[in-house]
Amino acid sequence: MAQKNKNTEGQPDWAAATEAQAEATANQPAKVTVRLDLVRASERAIAIARKAELFSAADACLSLAASFGSDSEAAEGVASAEADKGATRLYQAYAEGVATVSEIKANLGQIFGYKLTSQGKVSKTPAGKGEHALKRIVRAATALDNVRTDGKDGSDWIKAIPTQLVEPIVNEISNGGSVWSAYNALADARKEHVEKSEPLTDAGKVIAMAEKITGDTITAAIRGSKSLQDAYTSLLEAIVAAMTVEVEAEA
Repeated sequence: MAQKNKNTEGQPDWAAATEAQAEATANQPAKVTVRLDLVRASERAIAIARKAELFSAADACLSLAASFGSDSEAAEGVASAEADKGATRLYQAYAEGVATVSEIKANLGQIFGYKLTSQGKVSKTPAGKGEHALKRIVRAATALDNVRTDGKDGSDWIKAIPTQLVEPIVNEISNGGSVWSAYNALADARKEHVEKSEPLTDAGKVIAMAEKITGDTITAAIRGSKSLQDAYTSLLEAIVAAMTVEVEAEA
């Protein structure tokens, strides 16, 4: 019969406890993975439900817009208002990350149909107010991307507007505004900024002007006109004078 050790009698079985702890630790990664999978599945389900909610609200407005003809100013006004509401809901889906522009484009095509190409084939561009809505959604989405990346992303058209002018327009959509009003506001902001900028001190514009001047059409026009030759000679002399003054000042 085995003798009990009086020094260890009544104390925990540390070897067994250690083995149990090791087993529990070994199973821990699997439990964490399962939890992450459940969280992701829940997030996907929420995103799908939110997308369905926004698309349903948008479709109700867009379908109504598509049902109106353009035979009267009143009907056209109602159709535009409903298209604006629907388009803003679709933009919201993009802003919340539950829909892509491609999905939005396809949705508009299902409601409004698609434009025909010059060869009579069906294009991938929504027809009628569907195209108008798509342009405004894309413009707003591009502006949003521009703001979220502090001016790094977005089309060249948007990048021509300072981000500090784009941001309040984007924020206005979230605060009850619409993509129709944002489309117009962005156009106004760009026009105002471009008009205020001095083309002669914008390197990009100067380079573009130089490239245009050396094109065949402008070159032929200059060579065939004494007055244009005199005008460009004056411009060249002014540029040389300006650069000479700058060099002397630096010296």
